[in-house]
Amino acid sequence: MIYIAGSTVNIEFLRTMKQRLVYDGHPVNSSWLKTAHQYDDPACTPEHMAAEAPRDVVEIAEADLFIMDRTKKSWGKDTEMGMALVLRCPVWLVGQAPYKNVFFSMASRKLPNWCAVFKALQGTTAAAEAAKDRTRMKARYVFSP
Repeated sequence: MIYIAGSTVNIEFLRTMKQRLVYDGHPVNSSWLKTAHQYDDPACTPEHMAAEAPRDVVEIAEADLFIMDRTKKSWGKDTEMGMALVLRCPVWLVGQAPYKNVFFSMASRKLPNWCAVFKALQGTTAAAEAAKDRTRMKARYVFSP
């Protein structure tokens, strides 16, 4: 299972990326891509956001692989990436934005664009690639139980 994190400003593009992953046989949860609002929209109430957050946490916990699109700015995706790291879920960063967060150094892979994502997953599964990345993560980082 893949979880895609990104900016709501870029939602149409990310929906297309999700469709391509699914077409290629990779399950993707990321329900926020169906329901997300621009968070500065008056229709997006605190109650709405409070309902979205737990759903996203559950989906991140279910993911074998966490892919963060970094092509547009967003606050939530950094928080989601932190959850993925705590859950020892491999993180792939996509995009050329500068890596100004110390936790970006813990990403399993840094890919320049979505074409590189599709190439990395070609002929394999997200779960298989995540297993390889978990092995590398264990070698690089010592996590306490």
